[in-house]
Amino acid sequence: MRLISGLLAFLLLLGLGIGLAPEAAAHGGRFIGPPKPPMPPPIRTPPDIVPPPSVPGGRAPPDRTNPPPSIPKPKPVAPGGKAPTTPSVPVPPSTPGTPPSIPTGPTTAPGGLPTPPRPGVTPPRPGGAPSTGVPPWIRARRGQQGGGSDGWSTWWQLNRWTYLPTRLEGLERRLAAVTPTGSDTPEPAERWAQRRDVLARTVTIPTLLRYLDPKARADDEVRAAALIALGRTAAAPSHVDRIRSYASDAKQSVLVREAAAIALGMVRRSEGPRPLDAAGYDGLRRFLVAYFDDDAVPTRARAMAMLSVGLLADQPYATAFTKDGRLVTHMLWERLSSRWSHPEMPVVLLTALGLQPSAGVPQKVKDGLQQIVLGKRVNKVSWSAIERSHALTARLKLGGSEVPALLMRILPSRRVPREVKEAAWIGLAGSAHALTSKERMTLFSAFQRAYPRISDPLVRGMAQLALGRLMETDVLENADSQLLYQNMGPAFLLKEARVSTGETRGFAALALGLAARNTREGSRAGLAFRRDATALLRKMFEHDARAVNVRGAYAVALGLMDVEGTADLLAHTLADRREREITRAHCGDALALMRVDSPTVRESLKTALIDRRAAAVRASAATAWAAIAFGKDGETLVSALEEARTQREVGHIAVAIGLLGDLDAARSLVGVARDDANVDENRALALAALGLLFDPELRPSLTRLRRDGNYVARTSTLHEAFDIL
Repeated sequence: MRLISGLLAFLLLLGLGIGLAPEAAAHGGRFIGPPKPPMPPPIRTPPDIVPPPSVPGGRAPPDRTNPPPSIPKPKPVAPGGKAPTTPSVPVPPSTPGTPPSIPTGPTTAPGGLPTPPRPGVTPPRPGGAPSTGVPPWIRARRGQQGGGSDGWSTWWQLNRWTYLPTRLEGLERRLAAVTPTGSDTPEPAERWAQRRDVLARTVTIPTLLRYLDPKARADDEVRAAALIALGRTAAAPSHVDRIRSYASDAKQSVLVREAAAIALGMVRRSEGPRPLDAAGYDGLRRFLVAYFDDDAVPTRARAMAMLSVGLLADQPYATAFTKDGRLVTHMLWERLSSRWSHPEMPVVLLTALGLQPSAGVPQKVKDGLQQIVLGKRVNKVSWSAIERSHALTARLKLGGSEVPALLMRILPSRRVPREVKEAAWIGLAGSAHALTSKERMTLFSAFQRAYPRISDPLVRGMAQLALGRLMETDVLENADSQLLYQNMGPAFLLKEARVSTGETRGFAALALGLAARNTREGSRAGLAFRRDATALLRKMFEHDARAVNVRGAYAVALGLMDVEGTADLLAHTLADRREREITRAHCGDALALMRVDSPTVRESLKTALIDRRAAAVRASAATAWAAIAFGKDGETLVSALEEARTQREVGHIAVAIGLLGDLDAARSLVGVARDDANVDENRALALAALGLLFDPELRPSLTRLRRDGNYVARTSTLHEAFDIL
């Protein structure tokens, strides 16, 4: 049964955010209500962000009053009616190697998903038809299912890739011992990367292109999986052109077009060879903006394209006019002045804007975002609480000296909407690394004033996490801060971990793990804090009878701290079928963090990998196996993949194969993909696993959206993008 009607139902299960936590799997993004009422027409953008009149090698930026045909003006909502439609955006001329037009496949009417309803409110559908039911990505209102629907487990699943070992760390650990001596011998990681690239060119990419051949017969899920995998592994402009052709083809299904739109954002590379040069990336960004503007494209495919604009923000620029995303920033800010028929659009515009290089964002735009956050009308537009919260997330990600003052103004305020307050605490956690020791102490003062007045358990938990991240940064920088050296932060977190109730105690446990994770060596105060945190967390994990829903948080916190002597305890819990499935799964996460390779741990992981009654446990064990056995033993996971019974289970194991880095597993995956006797779903999953295995990124590109993202106020598109790994 499909849970969503959009991008790759099976790839939803690759995002570890909902797979391990039943309480998180049951819910999606917060409702965002019906569309805003009609707004005044947009005005011209401020003078200091108007770009030069022309761009060498490309088109001039759009003019709202007379937009060029390649980037049409977004159509405002007509009062009392639907937004008018425009012809499809012309596809740029094909470059050599671009495939011919793709034959007609199953056609889905454009338009995307309906506006998410508020409980008790039935928004109109296009054409006036009444809404039926609630899409499964709409979560219940907080409290309807015991609270904690977006609790500590959801935060951990979305941010866990920040802390799990990267491929490079696994390579260095597993292969360094066998490095031959000699000055001309490549390092183990270099040798592995060279072999990966050769196999990608000769095996993986040809396999993906086979299913993207216009003459090939392939199910939509198979094609969508191949598109996303090709985005991860693309090595030439022709590969990018192939993805673009699927995004532009109106005859393709909505599923395929959404996959192509987000796959274009995955062609970014942090280092090493890129599939495009700087001019190519400039052209791709222009294409994505034009795609976003096209009313004929399904709504969520347009939204996915805008998220891709954000993902590509750190890629090269060809000219002084496009450098640091200046032209893109102008385009995004201009479109934020429009009236949109769907509430997804301003949210994805704000998300993409927050990912642009700060150096290319004019101060006028940063000030405008701050005014949106504070509830002011900007460009004669009023902003909803959801939009204000995403404007705050964007502003904090752009950084700058104004960030502490903005947070100081919001955190203690009683007049700020809940959505904005939640975004502020998430943003404070994400901004901790960019603050000075003095600024962190100032914000701790704001924390002390605000915390006693917080009644919402979720917001209290987010505040605790923010404090944990502030302390984590202090300890890492060895800052002379009162947070640690005067025992202010440690005393607070230790108390909250003991006395908090429900999900809030899980947040406190994670905050303790984050704050104490870098205290193994250092000051006497840090070592004392580590000792107290270790004793409390271990005691709570073993003996706290109230910890039914948060025991996994204690396990993850112990893993974050890499507490000696606890690996066997966690391994036994992972393998114990009498324990709750979710607790066992989080023990697997903790073992992945600790990377202890012992006979007891290996035996427990093998036991968990064959536990057919607990899909989440098998998935977590697969991730832990990848962390401790990098570069070998891939057949163990391939066997588990072949025996998996659920999509969620298969998705997690496919992710683990990608993390494991055993390139020999590629042959098994290619065999599954090419075997016509296999069902389309299994072939699609094999292609997805190939993309993960041969992705040259140390961390998957979409983790840029997940990390410290405004997940509580996520919309349909963000929910989907957060859940694709």
